[in-house]
Amino acid sequence: LNIVTPNIEMNVNLLEQAWRNSVNKFVFISSSTVYPDIGSKYCTEDIDVNAFGLVPVYKAVGGMKRYTENLCEFFSNQLHNPMQCVIIRPGNAYGPWDKFDYEKCHVTPASVRKVADALDPIPVWGDGSDMRDIIYIEDLIDGIVFVAEKIKSYDILNICHGDAVSVNDILNMLKDIANSTAEIQHGINKAFMMTERRLSNKKAEKLGWKPSYTVYQGLEKTLEWYIDNKFRFNPDSRL
Repeated sequence: LNIVTPNIEMNVNLLEQAWRNSVNKFVFISSSTVYPDIGSKYCTEDIDVNAFGLVPVYKAVGGMKRYTENLCEFFSNQLHNPMQCVIIRPGNAYGPWDKFDYEKCHVTPASVRKVADALDPIPVWGDGSDMRDIIYIEDLIDGIVFVAEKIKSYDILNICHGDAVSVNDILNMLKDIANSTAEIQHGINKAFMMTERRLSNKKAEKLGWKPSYTVYQGLEKTLEWYIDNKFRFNPDSRL
């Protein structure tokens, strides 16, 4: 409830007040959690997500995002004085100023911190084969600005890298960047998650946008930034 209720309240109020104040265009940052589990296939914007059930682990956040997407369609297409809304479904963002607290962060910043802190072995939930689309934060921001300027009417776009990578891929790239020889130690137990989530960025590419950073380049910049700023997240690192 600490995710669903506040977000629904904020989203509804923002949409209504934007419409009441004659905003011409509203860009809503949704989530890939609205998509159903389609295995190794790429999630494309033409999938009718409301025709499918939500992935159980994403039921709360995915349901909240789907509800707000439906409101965006309502404000765009069902009012006499419409406010055009553009829905962005991003990949998993990472980069400088991410959350690097192990208790709160996602797998990519957690992997960056483990390598930067020279853990050996490097602990990983499960076998590290889970696949996700990760996008460097500068690319995501660039994509959001592109959509805001380019799209004139109601639309849905994935802003993502377009090529999924595994947790093992991320760690091996980080180890290469850091010249680390640490062993990756896979765990027996893991929380239930989707094994694959691939996003297509072909629609955005046809409109003229694509990411500028490879995953390797984005991880390199993130690792460098974290090493320079790790004291912000781990005060003992000042010593």
